[in-house]
Amino acid sequence: MTDPSVQPRRGGDPTAPLLCALPQLIDPHGYTPCDWDLLKDHAARGHWLDLFRDHFAAIREAALVSGYPERDVLAAQREIESWIERLRADPRAAGERLDILALDGIRDGALRRHGVDDPFAAVKEAANDAALTQLADRLETIDRTPDDRRLEELLRGMFAGNLFDMGAPKTAARFHDNPRLGFDRLLSEVSPRPWLHEPPLLPPLDDRRCAVIFVDNAGGDVVLGVLPLARELLRRGSRVILAASELPVLNDVTAGELTALRAQAQRIDSAFESGSLRICSTGTGTPLIDLSAISPALCEAAGEADLLVLVGMGRALESNWLARFTCESWRVATIKEAGIARRRGGKVFDSVFRVEGPGDRS
Repeated sequence: MTDPSVQPRRGGDPTAPLLCALPQLIDPHGYTPCDWDLLKDHAARGHWLDLFRDHFAAIREAALVSGYPERDVLAAQREIESWIERLRADPRAAGERLDILALDGIRDGALRRHGVDDPFAAVKEAANDAALTQLADRLETIDRTPDDRRLEELLRGMFAGNLFDMGAPKTAARFHDNPRLGFDRLLSEVSPRPWLHEPPLLPPLDDRRCAVIFVDNAGGDVVLGVLPLARELLRRGSRVILAASELPVLNDVTAGELTALRAQAQRIDSAFESGSLRICSTGTGTPLIDLSAISPALCEAAGEADLLVLVGMGRALESNWLARFTCESWRVATIKEAGIARRRGGKVFDSVFRVEGPGDRS
C-alpha cells in the first residue's frame, strides 16, 4: 500500500496547490522542518523578532530600486511590524507553531498581499548578469583542477557563491551596494579546511544515479556555485535535478529564472544542454523549505535520487538540520547569522559541509 504521507494533499486550505512529501524523507509524519522552537526559546524569539524587524530596511531599499511604489512597501512594513509586536506580546498569536519558517511566512505573505512580490528583482538581475560573465572562467578553473581536488574546488565555489545572500544583515548591505562583486574576491574569503562538520573523507562524485540539488540564491550562488557542480555530475553520468522556488522570495532564484539562466549558460558550455539536466519547481515560496510539502512534479522527478544536496543557510541549517533521508545527503552553506552560528556550533562566515549516509543522524 502506498504511504499516504507522500500522496498529494492541500492541508487545511482547499484552494491551495497539491503538495506531497519528498520520497527520500524518512518518517514524514514525525518530520519537523525547523528544530528551533521559538515558543520555548524566549531569548531566541526576541533575537529573531528583532532581526526580522531590522532586516526590512534592506527589503524596503531593494523594493524601491526594483520599482515598487513606496506606499505599498510601507504598507507591507506596517503589517510586518504589527505582527512582530503581536508576537512579542503573545508568541502564539500566529498559531501553535513559531519558528523561522513561520516568521518567513508572515513577512512574505505581507509583502505579497501589498503587491511587493519580488522586491529583490533588480538586485537579482544585476547579480545574474555579472555571474554569467564569469562562468566560462570558473568552468576553466574547475577543469584545470586535478581530479582528487575537484570536489574541494567545487565546494569552495558553492561557499563563495552562498555569500550572496540578501536575507542576512551581514551580507545584505554589502551586495545591495555591489551586486557585481567579483567572484575571485569571494573565493578568497572562503574559510579554510577543515570546514564545519566536514567528514573525514570527501565523498566521491562518481556513481551517482540521480542528484537533486535544492538551490538557493540568484547570481554567483547558483551560476558559479551550483551550475558547475551540476555540470561535473552530468559529465560523470548522473542525472541532475535543480529544485528551485516557485515564488520569488528575497534574492532566491526561482524555477522560472533558473530556466532562463540555463538557456544563457548553454551558450557558454554545451553540457547545460543535456537532457539529463532538469529544472523543477519546489512549489514553495520561502527561504526555508518544508520537505513534506513540495510539488508533486518534484516528488515524481526525485523518485530515484540517491543524492540530495541542500544548499544555503535557509534550506540546510535553519530548516532540515535534523531531517533524515533514505539516501546520501549533503548540506552545503556559508553561515551569515550569529544565532545560526551558535545553534550549529560555529561562527559567522564558517563554511558548512555536512555529509550523511542513508538513515544517518549525527
